[in-house]
Amino acid sequence: MKLKIALLCLLSLFSTTAYAAEINVNGTSIPISNSNYVGYMLDENNQAIVVGYTGDTPEKAELNVKNTKTGENISINSCKISSSGLLFEVSSGLDDYELIDLSIYNNEIATKFDMKKMGFDKDKPDAYLDENEIQVENYSDLENYSNLARSSNGKYVVVLDPGHDDTHTGAAANGISEKDINLKIAKYCKQELESYYGVQVYMTRTTSTCPYPGTTSTDDNAKRVEYAKSVGADAYVSFHCDSSRNSGASGAKIFYPNANYNGNIGSQGAGLSQKILDNLTSLGLNNHGILIRNSEDNTLYPDGSLADYYGVIRRSKLNGFPGIIIEHAFVTNKSDASFMGNEDNLQKMGHADALGIAQYYGLSKTYFGIKSVDFSQENDYDRITVNADSNIGEPKYKVQAYDLDKKIWVTLASDSTDSTVTWKPEAKSYYIHVEITAPNGAVASYDSAFSSDIDYTKSYVKINGATWKINPHSIDLGVGYNHSGGDVLFKWQVYNLDTKKWTTLADRYSGNWITWRPTPGNYWVHVEAITQGGAQDQYTYCFNVGTDKSKTPMTLNGMTWSVKKTGIDVGTAYSSDDKNVKFKWQAYNLDTKKWSRIADWNGGNWATWKPQPGNYWLHVEAANGDGGFDEQTICFAVSTDFSKNYIDLNGIAMIDKSSLYQVGVTYSSNDSDVQFRWLQYDVVNNHWSLVSDWNKSNWTNWYPKNGTYWIYVEARTSDGVVNSMTQGVIVNR
Repeated sequence: MKLKIALLCLLSLFSTTAYAAEINVNGTSIPISNSNYVGYMLDENNQAIVVGYTGDTPEKAELNVKNTKTGENISINSCKISSSGLLFEVSSGLDDYELIDLSIYNNEIATKFDMKKMGFDKDKPDAYLDENEIQVENYSDLENYSNLARSSNGKYVVVLDPGHDDTHTGAAANGISEKDINLKIAKYCKQELESYYGVQVYMTRTTSTCPYPGTTSTDDNAKRVEYAKSVGADAYVSFHCDSSRNSGASGAKIFYPNANYNGNIGSQGAGLSQKILDNLTSLGLNNHGILIRNSEDNTLYPDGSLADYYGVIRRSKLNGFPGIIIEHAFVTNKSDASFMGNEDNLQKMGHADALGIAQYYGLSKTYFGIKSVDFSQENDYDRITVNADSNIGEPKYKVQAYDLDKKIWVTLASDSTDSTVTWKPEAKSYYIHVEITAPNGAVASYDSAFSSDIDYTKSYVKINGATWKINPHSIDLGVGYNHSGGDVLFKWQVYNLDTKKWTTLADRYSGNWITWRPTPGNYWVHVEAITQGGAQDQYTYCFNVGTDKSKTPMTLNGMTWSVKKTGIDVGTAYSSDDKNVKFKWQAYNLDTKKWSRIADWNGGNWATWKPQPGNYWLHVEAANGDGGFDEQTICFAVSTDFSKNYIDLNGIAMIDKSSLYQVGVTYSSNDSDVQFRWLQYDVVNNHWSLVSDWNKSNWTNWYPKNGTYWIYVEARTSDGVVNSMTQGVIVNR
């Protein structure tokens, strides 16, 4: 199934190919207007023949193919007909073949065309090149490095596209699968390229799986370019391997954008391609140049110029960045295939691609400089932070400030290993000079104007503005501030414009936030700040309150319970800003018509209830410190009697002491006064007898004769709940 998908994708690539205004069949020129059939070719795996045309879609097509070695006809499995071409699938590879004739049926009338084998001249170096591929000898005329621009983060963004995948498999021959080789080379390229400074690398796929399942090859490639656009690509590099029916074809070539429509994209692509190809061919691969291929169906760019043939190159140009296609080597050439069959060589190819990209963009593996200098105001000083960017060792820092009034330099740090400097300037303007020195002596500098609005040489405080947070039952008020000269204390006041009264919320308070519980109304909020050194500042603003937040609300959010042996634990969820909430629990027996108190007012929202079986109303009340109150009632059915103690017997144990048996029982109970009684039943004589009477020990001594017995134990709580257990015993001493 994968093969068929790949072939159909190939049909879409080649079906509209127009080699000329006529084709030559067996020496006879046939105008396109008469035949409409403009050429044929093999798919990448030599398992299908593709015929393209420009006319109407035929009703039926038949192709006669003969094996030139055996003289036998080659079986055609199927013919797929589309609006743009014919796809003939064969049962085996077409290594030795001859096309005899092609029959086209329209309106039940057959038109037959003689065909001939498309031959290649193995002595001609470029015989494998498609006639539409244009080899540019003087690529340097197209290079333009001056228009290169880095992305907003200061890095060139390069998207690596490992061509094909498990769905769109690509070429395969001599044990080499293009989809796998492309991915390996691309990964090696990414690994190496990321060792350079100033580049961000992305990949369209990192596994063999198609990144966009369910797409055709054309749609898949389009989405890959869209992804490159989404990450801000500066270049799109597509990794491929070549194939040919000419087994002598070998080496590397690279396709880049033509000079039409935004010619700068073409020049960038040419320069990038040549750098990569130079490094690939240095590995010993044949050099077949950098190439362009123009549209063969008259596809045009928005300015009316002829578009590029390959979709990834065309779409990349339309999105504003160069797209190139690297054909690393031929899978159909045994020498190239052998070269790519070595993992070390794949790494070399990926590194060669990375080096070419790095050379084109002027990237280096060593870097040194100042990324930024940050200024911040702290409470008692100003802070200068230098952000160095280096991979050649930790720098030494020098920071100086030039006083524009006094016209003198002040050294804040010299030959320091600390990237942060603190100082206490006056309230004036300065000129800041920063230098960093690398261990190898490299120097980078940064200069900036700086103005301080705080005189840190004196006690100082300045309120910068107010903020607030409205909660369900309160309002948090806050202010921002700067200061020097010790801790700051705050005084918070509010003036009610309706009642004409001031209220002090806090005096000499250490926090710049305060909680306020006002009634509805219009207010002035006034805050004063004072330092230990005596510096003061104040701030006043208007505030409207629409909701009464003077009381602390009390809300019950639902009851829950947990049934245990000892009783039923009942609880309630609640919300309140008051930490001193108390609860009261009651139960109303619907059968007896009586209320009973479970727990009186206390701070726990859980209580233990020990009811008798019956139907109840379970009622809880909650109250906080300033009058907030809520209550809740639910119906509750009880089937177990929790009003009495319980006793569970878990098992009888027996220890043989030769002359006697020690017998005991394990148990669980909520009563500390449980008593036990032991009896024996002689099965042979049908006789009960007492072993030990009621006592608090769960162990007793038993002196049986040989025989068959039941040993029986009873357990009784202090309020009369009884449980028992029996175990059979055979005594044979």
